[in-house]
Amino acid sequence: MGFSQRGRRAKLAQRRRIFADSLCESLRVFCESRWAAGGKRKEARLIVSGLFIIDRSGTKVPALADVRVRQAINYAIDGAAILKSIRLGSGTPTTQIFSPSSQAYDPSLDSKYPYNPGKARALLAEAGYPNGFSVKMPSFAGFGDLEAVVFQQLADVGIKVEPQTVASDQVISSLLK
Repeated sequence: MGFSQRGRRAKLAQRRRIFADSLCESLRVFCESRWAAGGKRKEARLIVSGLFIIDRSGTKVPALADVRVRQAINYAIDGAAILKSIRLGSGTPTTQIFSPSSQAYDPSLDSKYPYNPGKARALLAEAGYPNGFSVKMPSFAGFGDLEAVVFQQLADVGIKVEPQTVASDQVISSLLK
């Protein structure tokens, strides 16, 4: 195997690790399950709506390299209000990607980042962004209502989102760029 091919494989492996890390760094995920009487599963549906931070090293958005900025983003989003207004109360707000029925689910993590825009603004200021910053984020068809609320909540603490429309057949490849 030539050097060029090894280099490409290493880069692909790094992208896969970044993508996997981003799933673990989800800010808000909403899960919904319906169960029949007697605890047997009648219908189970998982709706994953969230914001994933892929650029944790700050390569594209330097602000994201600071853990306080990433924490501020967590505090800026009101998952319970989003669930109530957009998903009509159907589901459970959580800060993780795992369903409560998963062995990987940790209920203690769901209270780690309660909605607190004041704390979000303070963390941004501590990180050197007292006036916030701008960030380009992918915008996907079918999530306009959710994106509008999340983008506004981020703007309320000083994070200006510039949506970048991504075609539905380009979602995964756009995240790996």
